Amino acid sequence: MKKSVVIDQSKAFGVLVYEARKKLKLTPRALAKQVGISLATLQNLEAGRSNPSFPLVHLLCEHLKIDISAVNDTKILSSRKEYFEKRQKLFNSLKLYRSRAREVREKLIPYTIKLREIRQEIAEL
Repeated sequence: MKKSVVIDQSKAFGVLVYEARKKLKLTPRALAKQVGISLATLQNLEAGRSNPSFPLVHLLCEHLKIDISAVNDTKILSSRKEYFEKRQKLFNSLKLYRSRAREVREKLIPYTIKLREIRQEIAEL
């Protein structure tokens, strides 16, 4: 269900971009060149097949003279913000896990050294 929500929001933004581009009488190729993206990227965005990044949304809004509140109405920015917040929480959890793993490894070093010494003694017998 979440995936379809993202797709619907992408389509809503794509329609917004398409209508604004038509209103300004720009061709897809001209807009893509102005914004600095490929024609395929713009076509995928307008068709709702891709989800734009924050910088691209702002750049398109600037070039197409779209009020950013209109984009907020499509909830694309809020859903992407939510995604990045969840992603950041995951990365923070991973950092915490890695730091704890490092602490455990450091505590195990003396035991590892002792185990090696015992193995050497056994090998010498």
